[in-house]
Order: sequence, then structure tokens, then C-alpha cells
Amino acid sequence: MPAGPFYGTFIEYWPASVAALSMPQVGTVLGDADAELIASCVELGGVCPSRFSAALTSWLHRVTQAWSQGVFLRLGGRSFVLPARPPVPVTTAGQALQVLAFPGERAARMARRCVLAGRPLWLFARHWRSITPEEEFRLVVRNRQITAASQIHHRLCFPGLAGRADAVARRIVRFGARLGPVLHLDDVIADVWVPFDDTAGVELIELNPLMSVTGRALLEGAVTGAHPRALHFRQPHGPIGIVPLPPS
Repeated sequence: MPAGPFYGTFIEYWPASVAALSMPQVGTVLGDADAELIASCVELGGVCPSRFSAALTSWLHRVTQAWSQGVFLRLGGRSFVLPARPPVPVTTAGQALQVLAFPGERAARMARRCVLAGRPLWLFARHWRSITPEEEFRLVVRNRQITAASQIHHRLCFPGLAGRADAVARRIVRFGARLGPVLHLDDVIADVWVPFDDTAGVELIELNPLMSVTGRALLEGAVTGAHPRALHFRQPHGPIGIVPLPPS
């Protein structure tokens, strides 16, 4: 089934060369009954964890045993992160089933969309990363080139970000030079992790379609392209901080 610009952002449609820019991960297609359970949480809010299949429980057990430091669970097209449930490393199958049993409305609606469209619903387990809000950035990619960047948590102010904004901008551009040639979509929103450690590599968190319903962070002109080619960040006082992205 063709992916297109919306479903094409889902992890299961990433080429191996794009996935290699993200954290290590493994995925599985959920059985129909398991997918429908998650989709039912749109109305129910949650389900009993014991209702998930033995096959899924076994897969979760193998994954959490293999990565003893913990995993981050998500659907191919949506995470299970909730404002009231900050992400924590999942280390047992029981913990994983609790996450799936109460997926949150956004993930449940995505599951329902896939179920109704007859598309397989993928579950991914990622090697755990401790990522602070100050290290997350949203990139606008047009024609496979980064045209702007912004801190993702745009309502927050990170006082230390101004001092390292130039270095972050350079690292984002270097990452874009690796992402562009292997990207399977021309225009996307890419969320990335830029660690505090300047010697660590930037990693791809997720892709989102470049459309009006996608959160734009501090980039009000993200869809139309009416924004400077720069990194945007919130300052303690005054206007939004802007640091030009160096040439790629």
C-alpha cells in the first residue's frame, strides 16, 4: 500500500539509511486484536493489560530482556508520551503492557486511523535515551534541505540555550547534510535530539508531515516558508532569538 507524504513519515516506511540516523530500534506489526484494543482507547481511555495477546507479551519480554537499560515504546506514527506521564525507561513486559493499555488519545486515534484504513499498526521499541526538553529541536525540511529550526518546547525558556545556539545551529546543519541525501520525502518536519555533549551525534527522533496541523514550535511560517533560515529559540526577555544556520 503506497505510503504518501503522511504515512511515509511513519517509522515503518523509513529507508534503512534514514533509520540509521535514529537511535537503535526494533519493530513488530501488531495483530488485529491488539491494534483494535489500542484503537478502542479513543472511547474507553484504557483497557486491561491482560487482554493483549500472548504473542505481543512474548515479544515485549524478549525486547526488554535484550535491552536491560530500558526501552522507549511508540507506534510508528505517534508516541505514547502524555503531559501527565513523562517518558521513563520501560524495563519489563508488564510495564510495556501498562503503556499500551493507556496509550493516550493521540496514539489511540492514530491506531484507529490505521485500523480503519486497513493499514498495519507497527509498534517500535527504541534503545532508551535520556533526553531533556532543551535538547529537542524541530527542523523544517524543504526539497530535502533544512530551511529553519526551532526548539520544540517553544513555551519554555532555556537560559543556557542562547550561549550554545551557534554550536547547535552548526550541528543541525551537519546533520542535515547526512539526512537530505537519504531522505525518502522531499518536504517534512524532522524532530531531532541535539545532546549537550558537543562530541555526541545528533539523532533523528521522528518525522512529521509538513502541513498546517503539524505543530510549528516557534516557526509561524513553517508551512508557507515565510521564515528566516535560522535557529529560533525563546529568550528570557525580548524577542525570539534567531541564529542563522550556516551554509550546508
